[in-house]
Parts: sequence; C-alpha cells; structure tokens
Amino acid sequence: ACLRGHGLAARYVSAAAEAHVGGDLYEAVQHGEAVRLLVGDVRGKGLGAVRTATVVLGEFRAAAADVEDLSEVPVLLDRRITAHLGPEDFVTAVVVELRPDGSFSMLTCGHPSPVVLRRSGEVEEVACAPSPPLGLGAAPTATSGRLEPGDRVLLFTDGLVEARTPDRGFVDTSEVLDAMEGSPFDRALDDALARLSSLIGQDLGDDLALLLAELSPR
Repeated sequence: ACLRGHGLAARYVSAAAEAHVGGDLYEAVQHGEAVRLLVGDVRGKGLGAVRTATVVLGEFRAAAADVEDLSEVPVLLDRRITAHLGPEDFVTAVVVELRPDGSFSMLTCGHPSPVVLRRSGEVEEVACAPSPPLGLGAAPTATSGRLEPGDRVLLFTDGLVEARTPDRGFVDTSEVLDAMEGSPFDRALDDALARLSSLIGQDLGDDLALLLAELSPR
C-alpha cells in the first residue's frame, strides 16, 4: 500500500497455527499530510485480548485522525480504554507520525522502540523516552528524526525480540533485519519472516506483528 509518500506493508503471524486473531495489533491513519502508525500488544491471550485490541484500534483511528499533538494521542487512548481493562490488564504500544518530507516523530508506551533501516544498510534503533503502557498512565514524550528517500522504519511486537532458537537462546534480531537489506519493499517482510523461521526452526512462542514504512523517492 502507499499513503501520502510512504509505502506501507504489514504482516501478522499467530503463535498458534489454529489461531487467526490475537492481542497484537497494527493500524495506519491519515492525519492531514502525515501518516500515523500504531503497533501494540495487549497483555494476555484469548478473546479478552482480542476484544481489548478491537477497542484500542477503534480509539486510535478516532484520535489519530483528529488530535493535532501526537503526544496527546496515547494519553487519550490511555484514558478511553481504561474502562475496558481488568485490574491487571494493559497494552504496550508504539505510535509514529511520518511526514511527506521524511521527518518523523515516535513515542513508545512500554513497547520495543522502532528501528530505522537506512538505504545504505545501516540499522538505527530509535531511542524513545520510556513511558508506562496504555492503561497504566501512559504519558510519552516524542522523539524526532528524519528519513531519506528509500529509508524504511520497522515497527514490531515483542514476538520478534523474544523469539528463541532451538537451543532456547534468543534469536539475533540483526540477522532478521539483515534479510531485509536489498529486498524489494513488497517482499521485505516476507524475507524477514523466512529468515526468522529458519532461525527458530519451530512455531513462534508469541504472536508477531510487523509494520514497515518506506519513504518513497520523490
């Protein structure tokens, strides 16, 4: 897909072969000339997590389209979803705004930070300021940066960083990211998942959502 100067691609892989939906979530919303992205992970499993994910997605679509200040989006989400959460429930999330000139803002709420995949092959983890997850008083501060044409940004859930090899060691995520270097945009996530599958040699232990954006050449 393409949305205002950015190519967008997403993949969702369930930990259980028989499960078609879970608590990981992703979304993209247009806000003026910008694109706002969300990737999140609901604590827990089963239908309760699915219901919570549905609520978060609906509230994000509304807030991301209307709220001017990106930092207010997760604060509003935090307030609106609390009534739908149990006493031990929360949602980790990362929110990103990409603008047509390549500038971006990112913020995380208890969630792994995105990575920028430069066209040159360099990989940069964005150092987002920490914040509690949604439902626990999220109040994040945005971190800014810039993409050049052909640069990509990857948002993901912890199914990537917590994937394990057959000997129960953690997968080296850099090997998964390396598989995307040089891949055509529409095949990059498939190449990453193929590399991950070869490294773990088994089903994922957790759901995995991937959302990839690329600044298109002018």
